[in-house]
Amino acid sequence: TAARVFAWLTNKSHAAIYHEAINAFVAAPLVGSDLEAILLASKAAGEEAQPHVMRIAQKVTTCSTINSDSIATILISGSLPASVLPTIAQSYVQKAFVGSHTASNVQSLIKVFVWLVKMAQAGHGAAYAGVLDTIVTAKLTAAHLQTILKMPEIKAAGANMHVQRLAAMRLVQLTKPKPVFSWHMPLARSGNASVNAFFHGPKESATLVIGGGIANARNCARQWSTFNNSRGYGSSYKYSNSNSDISTKLKTFSARTVEGGTGSNARVTITKTRDHFDHMMAEYKKDEAERAQLMALFGGGKVPAKRAHPGAAVASSSSSSSSSSSSSSSASSSGS
Repeated sequence: TAARVFAWLTNKSHAAIYHEAINAFVAAPLVGSDLEAILLASKAAGEEAQPHVMRIAQKVTTCSTINSDSIATILISGSLPASVLPTIAQSYVQKAFVGSHTASNVQSLIKVFVWLVKMAQAGHGAAYAGVLDTIVTAKLTAAHLQTILKMPEIKAAGANMHVQRLAAMRLVQLTKPKPVFSWHMPLARSGNASVNAFFHGPKESATLVIGGGIANARNCARQWSTFNNSRGYGSSYKYSNSNSDISTKLKTFSARTVEGGTGSNARVTITKTRDHFDHMMAEYKKDEAERAQLMALFGGGKVPAKRAHPGAAVASSSSSSSSSSSSSSSASSSGS
């Protein structure tokens, strides 16, 4: 209704007669859905209506009932007069990057960025430089960058300076050292100090006397294994263990466990596996493939320096002990 009223009031044959009514309408506290409807229909408005369309566009930023996704829809719809587009683009980034400075909707962000790059490629870059800078300097995650840089429109605009900046950011994220095998798993975290010491150290296997009977040993074995059951059966590297006392969800370790003993002699034998290293190597190869593709597509300029891999120093300093055979140790603990 608001869009139809606005179109009627700003009609060339009515504009002079209803000048005061138009001003009153535009000044009224319109809700977000009204603003969206008016702007989506505004391209059909005559030249005499453009000043009023601009005033409607300026209300978008301060309107509390319109979100960044709606503004993105308006911006890329193709329904706006060219004169209004920069104002709406600025409204988008002001609404989208609030608080955490990360866009609330990744899909909207991607669509808007692609649209902005297209506008820049069409010779309108100066009008949107500030908006592009805001997006490029925002806290874009690896997922944001990966998705954006895979878009065909972005690949076609590889020479664009803002696309180049995003490519450089992604290249930094991908530039990592090649994993070096070690039994050290320094990022593993458990509520048990003896378990932590074992995973952070060079030994492949250790037996921990925990007491509390076989039931306690079975419970601890489930918590300290990344496999399907406490006896270590299974052939897949599992990260998600709902009963885990250790950081399985962070993909920081891999191990099999076997419980045994009774009473105060109840114990758990933990044996590290190569699955954690194999996973890191697979991730490294995947990153290297993406990195090579980005370098080919976007140039990438100077190759970013390799960053130290977590635990790399401790791994290299104990490479000789890393290849040692399984050993056992005993430690007292209250269990999980």
